[in-house]
Amino acid sequence: MIKHCLLHVHAVDHPSVSQLMDNVKRDLHRFDGELLASVTDGPSSPFVLMKLQSMGFSVFTMNNNAGREKDGFFGITLPALFNRTRSGMVLFAHTKGTSHNPSGRVYGHIRRWADVMWLHNVTEFDRWIAPNLGQYKVFGTLRRFDEQPVSVAKQYYHYSGAFYWMRLDGLIENDWKRRVDLCNAEIVRYPQHVRDHLNRYFTETFPSTMFPPEESASVMDVTGDPYSDEFWDRFTSADAQLRGNI
Repeated sequence: MIKHCLLHVHAVDHPSVSQLMDNVKRDLHRFDGELLASVTDGPSSPFVLMKLQSMGFSVFTMNNNAGREKDGFFGITLPALFNRTRSGMVLFAHTKGTSHNPSGRVYGHIRRWADVMWLHNVTEFDRWIAPNLGQYKVFGTLRRFDEQPVSVAKQYYHYSGAFYWMRLDGLIENDWKRRVDLCNAEIVRYPQHVRDHLNRYFTETFPSTMFPPEESASVMDVTGDPYSDEFWDRFTSADAQLRGNI
């Protein structure tokens, strides 16, 4: 199946930007389809634009808005992708951690988090994602199930950190634009702080808005706080078991 890539880069002066750029450059050969990216206007914009364009990405500039509006990330990038192709699967990835102080203790967890998401989804794609292509429509890692106030998603799940693959035929079959419109119509009934939260985390909630749980797959499911030491202690044990202790 053809593999496309959608990136969102918050172009601030932060090591998370270089981390994502380095991962993309190393594994660029794993993508054989369309390459699209949105880049915010920021101190690192010239560097990011140059790097992405040199790797063959078509780049859109936008604010750091993940929301459901037509000028939000998917409102811009998905129509652009569908104008070019309607087959294959697409990875969504972003600059995880740019809102956190890189010298803070928790940032070490965030870097590991981003590396694990990239490793499971891209570097080890053939091991973890490829075997699920025939059965599922959305794939990722570190999936968790929670409550969500928007009932268009019958059961809310998300991939913690929000790196995931989606099949384009699944988005078409599930009428992704109509589902976004349903969410837009529904969230106006909630208080402003809830609407702001749902818009801010729209890229994270997007899989459960588009696909019911039975159409989703995950390398591993998790609970707990990924910003904590305890989470990564448990992850180390679970990952060793997943890999057969090798």
